[in-house]
Amino acid sequence: MFFALYKAPGVGSAFLDTDYSFDDVEDPMIMAKTEVVLPEFMKAFRLSLIAGRLEDSIRNDIWYLLSPRVIAVLKGAQNVRDLNIVPLPVEVQIRHPEVKGYCAFGVRRQLECIDKAASDVAWSKDAPDRWIHAVYDLVIMAQKVPRDCDVFLIREWPVAPILRESVANRLRELNVAGLSLQPVNVS
Repeated sequence: MFFALYKAPGVGSAFLDTDYSFDDVEDPMIMAKTEVVLPEFMKAFRLSLIAGRLEDSIRNDIWYLLSPRVIAVLKGAQNVRDLNIVPLPVEVQIRHPEVKGYCAFGVRRQLECIDKAASDVAWSKDAPDRWIHAVYDLVIMAQKVPRDCDVFLIREWPVAPILRESVANRLRELNVAGLSLQPVNVS
């Protein structure tokens, strides 16, 4: 079984404002693409923490920003080399010591594994069978996911990381806050 990892901030949760200029940041969404993201990437942003309850996922407009304990679980994935894990800049961690160890998280591995016949999705009108616009019931073909792949994105819908059940169970054991694990059906 697999699970989609979603941001699920609670009421009154902290927020990290991520101000930037396109002159300094060519692609702010690179964390969820196939490129390797260098640690210096975060230095081009003007980051400021807006007070609130700190959760395992810090609300923001761009990335998954995850706590050290969630990052530790994800670093245990068999395909950790496919993950982008970029720490918040030292200056931000000094200014806001409560976020020490938090990292931006992205997945470079994208798999074509959706079961198109069994899934209930809305395809993009501009690119049918290539990009999913909305997901109502997602089904993936388990045989299309390599055994050594614990975390990946679906190529046609690279929105939410998909986790193998073993990784999701470790996160559940932590009783994470600010994240939701939604079951994904398999065929």
